[in-house]
Amino acid sequence: MSTQKGNIKKKGQKYQNDTKFQHNKKSKKTEKILQTPLDHLCQRCLDILQWKIDYRKYKPLTALAKCNTCLQRCINKAYRMICEKCAEKPTAEGVKQLLCTKCGKDTLTEGGVGYAEQALTSKAQNEQQAKLESDMEETLKTLKERCKRTVLRKIDTGEVTYDPIKKIFIYKDTDEEYKVGEKRDGDKDSDDDSENDSNDDENSDKDKDDDSEEEKKESKEKIKTQPAIITQKDEVKEEDKKEEEKQQ
Repeated sequence: MSTQKGNIKKKGQKYQNDTKFQHNKKSKKTEKILQTPLDHLCQRCLDILQWKIDYRKYKPLTALAKCNTCLQRCINKAYRMICEKCAEKPTAEGVKQLLCTKCGKDTLTEGGVGYAEQALTSKAQNEQQAKLESDMEETLKTLKERCKRTVLRKIDTGEVTYDPIKKIFIYKDTDEEYKVGEKRDGDKDSDDDSENDSNDDENSDKDKDDDSEEEKKESKEKIKTQPAIITQKDEVKEEDKKEEEKQQ
């Protein structure tokens, strides 16, 4: 066999991975891998990691990895070289950028539209939606009834949305945290629910005060009428005694 340069033909690998790996549904490691979120990635890196998951080549991290930008051990996802905070941080000139956390390329350059979205099956979408709703309900349970109605009203109008990662409510336009009871700069509308509820609280307090005053008046009247009743009983007793004496 000739060993001349350019005359050597390399054979392909024995197993070409033509079919996807059949995952063990009962394995906890497999369940963890399948639930791995593939976010903050460009389309090419997303396809690579999706292939690794499909063919059982994905190896999750056992410890936090170091970010190449901030040099902090804050990466908890495998095959990433930049943390999510550094990936979304604007440049020194103030230009917005969305870096791929795997390859480090800006997804907004060269006609890019940002991060690639992971294609989910209908079952996975239903599970994700159910989990999102359950998490949002748990967060709403921590709020007062007045604040809960305000948040739901703002969600219906499209002002506020729920962030499942941070488990907080944020504004859709600025991604700032929505704090219940606090107005954002530039907001002219007031919280109708909070105003109505505050009025209801004031009215209820007034009603309680009125009730307490009425109770006090009734108690005073009872105290005044008691001596009169006692004197009437005494008079009746004296008259009975006088009649008994006359009869004797």
